[in-house]
Amino acid sequence: MDQRADDGRSLIFDSPVLADDTEILGAPRVFLRLSANAPQALVAARLNDVAPDGTSTLVTYGVLNLSHRDSHERPRPLRPGEAVDVTMELNDIAHRFPAGHQIRLALSTSYWPLVWPAPTPVTLSVECSASRLELPLRVPHPLDEALAPFKPAEAAPASSQQSALTPQEFTRSYERDLTTHDTVYRLFSAGGDLETGAVMHIDAINMDLGHIVERKFSIGENDPLSARAEITERLMMRRGEWLIRVRVNTQLTADASQFRLRAILSAREGDEEVFVREWDESIPRDCL
Repeated sequence: MDQRADDGRSLIFDSPVLADDTEILGAPRVFLRLSANAPQALVAARLNDVAPDGTSTLVTYGVLNLSHRDSHERPRPLRPGEAVDVTMELNDIAHRFPAGHQIRLALSTSYWPLVWPAPTPVTLSVECSASRLELPLRVPHPLDEALAPFKPAEAAPASSQQSALTPQEFTRSYERDLTTHDTVYRLFSAGGDLETGAVMHIDAINMDLGHIVERKFSIGENDPLSARAEITERLMMRRGEWLIRVRVNTQLTADASQFRLRAILSAREGDEEVFVREWDESIPRDCL
């Protein structure tokens, strides 16, 4: 999606307007000298392509838990107020920034729901004179014009021995409560793994198959401990009078010291519940 909403909540650095096309190929790196006001913090860096109309397109990103700045094996909390030098390698990417566009680096202290937030609100201070962005520039090559275009994508042919009983459905939504400043990011997929329908009939085995997944991620703007992830998945198998249904619900929350994972799985044959299992586990955050 357009990155301007996230850019507005980030510390951004824009290049001058590009006079020529600029190509990158590889992993951009960000070198930062920064300090934090809390022992646990993370920094997210997004590299964006900003068009003349202001549209901001995500090119690549990287996230670093600052307790892991020296080692993933032996994390070490920050000392509040102490400056540290960190290096972030963003995801590998091939991209062309067109002439007339700008290159934007956006820094933030969270990247929900891709990464679980630090346990307390954090302020980062960046020393710009000791920080920089390093791009893996790809210079034009004389043989570029001779490169063959990519061939059409290959895929297995769709089976003619199945038919959709109910249509496939996919929705993705972002909701923001303007009173509480809570946000909810929701993904709903009915039949995402069944090619063309939420419920499919497989002729070869005379069976109906259904699959629904809902993912919901919520957080309050000023309270990272309000972060909550919930996934509900439902599976159905049916042949004549025989009917099997499986439902799984998983919830992840956290306090300042522990993650809490709760889940329940239930299986039904017809109207009878034939199996149920519940989980309720606590996991130390350990600098996460």
